[in-house]
Amino acid sequence: MSPSAPRLAAAAATSIGKVRTTNEDRHLLDTDHACFAIADGIGGLPYGERASECAVRSLSRDLAQTTDAPRNMAALIASCHEAVRRLGAVLSPRTGIGTTFTVLRFDLNHAHLAHVGDSVAYFHPGRTQALRRLTVDHTVALPPIAIAGHDANCFTPPPRLDRYLGQAIPPTCDLIRQAATTHDRFILCSDGVTRAIDDTELAALSAAQSSPATLARALVHIADLRGGLDNATCVIIDVL
Repeated sequence: MSPSAPRLAAAAATSIGKVRTTNEDRHLLDTDHACFAIADGIGGLPYGERASECAVRSLSRDLAQTTDAPRNMAALIASCHEAVRRLGAVLSPRTGIGTTFTVLRFDLNHAHLAHVGDSVAYFHPGRTQALRRLTVDHTVALPPIAIAGHDANCFTPPPRLDRYLGQAIPPTCDLIRQAATTHDRFILCSDGVTRAIDDTELAALSAAQSSPATLARALVHIADLRGGLDNATCVIIDVL
């Protein structure tokens, strides 16, 4: 563990779900650099698993090349974006590839968050106070689609992701700094978890589980029990 970071306990869990044929989620647990991340490959583009893997590997390489002094989080995200964009130019020149990316890095007193996409980062102060959602989804709502026929109806498509690593124009990442102290908990979830478990239930589950590993497994298991419609991944970090 870096001397410039607090003592942390972290765990992760992931599941392919019940519908997908591949798991396009990836995560990073790097306690040496007090850095954690979650990436979710874009389902509407090819090679989602390669995109998320590229982002996580790029971040890991960049961290290994830095000193203990925290590097600018925006620069880390920009480097990972460029790695994904270059890989996309090789794998799929016409459409490119893409992934969401949410990264959390700690110094002695704060957690530094960089976020692109629709994974979610939560902050649970002391594991007892109200759960707070730190991130905002980078999505655009689409208008309903009329369905003709005997039972005419309207279908509302899911929101469209409008910010991700690998897109033609480098995305602007949200940068958030959150004070972190003993017993605080941070939770990173891909949308396969957040679509199955709302914030109120997640807060209750977090308060009931003292172990990061137990909570991570529980969240992924519940997402699978509720249909497993998408890959589900979560990373839990406790400040000790």
